[in-house]
Amino acid sequence: ARAVHGASPPAAGGHANAGRCTPPNVAVVAGAGGLPQRASASSELDGVFLSSVETSDDLLRLSAEESRLARSPAMGAPLVVVFGSINMDLHAETDGFPSVGSNMKGRFFNSPGGKGANEAVGIAQLGIRTMLIGRVGVDPMGDLLLAQLPQWRVDVSAVQRDEHHSTGVAVIVQSAREKHKLTISCQGANSAVGQPELDALKLALPRACALVLQLEVNHAAVAHAAELAAEAGKMVVLKASPCAVAGDAPDRLLRSVDLLFANDLEASVLVNASAPLLTLADTARAAEELRMSGIGTVVITTAVAHVIASSGALGAATAAAAAAAVVAPDGRTARPAGD
Repeated sequence: ARAVHGASPPAAGGHANAGRCTPPNVAVVAGAGGLPQRASASSELDGVFLSSVETSDDLLRLSAEESRLARSPAMGAPLVVVFGSINMDLHAETDGFPSVGSNMKGRFFNSPGGKGANEAVGIAQLGIRTMLIGRVGVDPMGDLLLAQLPQWRVDVSAVQRDEHHSTGVAVIVQSAREKHKLTISCQGANSAVGQPELDALKLALPRACALVLQLEVNHAAVAHAAELAAEAGKMVVLKASPCAVAGDAPDRLLRSVDLLFANDLEASVLVNASAPLLTLADTARAAEELRMSGIGTVVITTAVAHVIASSGALGAATAAAAAAAVVAPDGRTARPAGD
């Protein structure tokens, strides 16, 4: 049930992606806005469509799994479970960015946030039935989040309330003119995600077709959630963010992942690179290394393109573009890569 992009089902007791020895299959596609709404990069894509790739819900849209997930008669209306963080984002927008000790006037608004809640809203807006599992405090912000998220078609019935931790908050200060931004995240109840959420996941998995994870809550709980979904034969999608050190995404977690998203900085951490991934060729090699570790499909996003390594046949022509550019500090293509 978990096989993706033409892979064979797992052997008894094995992971769906274990033991693959297919040749490298790496594609490079244009970054956000660089492709048509829905564009095929190769006739050998086995039904995989490549478009702008930013979040896990984008992958659910572009994946060959989309048709199976959205229209499987055996499952009826599909359920995607998102296990992750829930914040209230507090935004202050100013005309100029404040300096140390300054007092400035600004405009304030709040909105639901947290990587888990953001993923859940994005997937729900694709018309896919979505359940969010996480934790908020017993406070007015928690009340507001649980009232607002259902308006975006997100099922919050499995969200836990915590009497000992406040709802997670992200304080975001942004200048309208320079577009500078400062974000301070306060985990609050997100730091306490654990057994109650895992118990809720166990109850939801029989009705689910996929589990979407991030790294903004307790990492042990995330790894356990991935294992539960893998053992139940469900697709496991991981957005490896935030990922600052190798321990943020332990091997125990990655062994259960079918579809992985990371940006180039996160990918360099995941492969223990000694230097940043400066070229698309570097990024393609990192994507292939992660794929060969047992992950069915790896998507690495950069400022200039998205690199996809998949066990499906993506075609050598698109992979050849991996050596085409160096990513400059300003995010533009600077010069042809030396390698």
